[in-house]
Amino acid sequence: MKEIKFENLNGEEIGGYKIRKLPIKITVQEKSSLHIGSAEDPLTGMKAAIYKIDGIPVIPASSFKGALRSQMELYFINNLQLLKSKFNVKEKEILKPCIPSVRRSIAEKGLVENGIYRETSCQISITEKDIEIPKIKRNNTTIELGICPVCYFLGAAGLTGFIRINDFYPIEREVSKIVEKTQIRIDRGTKTAASGHIVTGEIVKPGTKFEGEIEIIERKPEGFEFGKERRISGKTLDKWLENCNMEIEERRNELLKILVSCIENIRILGGWKSRGSGKVKTEINNKIQSKI
Repeated sequence: MKEIKFENLNGEEIGGYKIRKLPIKITVQEKSSLHIGSAEDPLTGMKAAIYKIDGIPVIPASSFKGALRSQMELYFINNLQLLKSKFNVKEKEILKPCIPSVRRSIAEKGLVENGIYRETSCQISITEKDIEIPKIKRNNTTIELGICPVCYFLGAAGLTGFIRINDFYPIEREVSKIVEKTQIRIDRGTKTAASGHIVTGEIVKPGTKFEGEIEIIERKPEGFEFGKERRISGKTLDKWLENCNMEIEERRNELLKILVSCIENIRILGGWKSRGSGKVKTEINNKIQSKI
């Protein structure tokens, strides 16, 4: 698909927000299926039901956001040097993504120790005297990191991001896309189905197409704008954009390019991956027509 320009995205103004819309299409690949689980169905007792709204299979925004965050983290990890030059960033540490949790696993602690992720999670703390943003100490010098680029897009503790994601619904809702699938655990001794271990679940058929939208908040009521660093009481929250030499239009198009690249790299969604489920194709829908 040809490069998308930010100014050509359809948009609207709602309650002081100026929003641009990026339409997305997700297709379940052939020879695969989709299983995004929900709680046990109280009516049928099915333990491996899929997420549905009014009986329609839906890809919830939370699942897509998790997959998008994963791709954005990889993008910034793999392109640190290029992005350091492009956005005129002094310290590579400023561009590294954070792990948005203070309770990290042993594996996650290893990623931090190996310098792949930041040492600190993204959050801001506002007191009567000061605004605290993420920072680290290097050789007795304090380096302010600010909010990481991924959290700039998707939000951090105490600060919303510039991206909002909606649920994704099947394009053809009148056609049943759900298939029941039985899982059986084999008893190692008898080589037959283990007693009490037959579980019926649900999957979405291969070829099913979903559509939805990502909303990019171009301007917020408090004055924050997509592509610009945010400031509160003179404190810069987004250090990675502080010294960027690009004009605002160029910045927005660069950020949109990053976003689109990460969206189109989402190839796996949901669970049952070891059983071949979750393979999808994610692409920008062809509904981008006119500007706001």
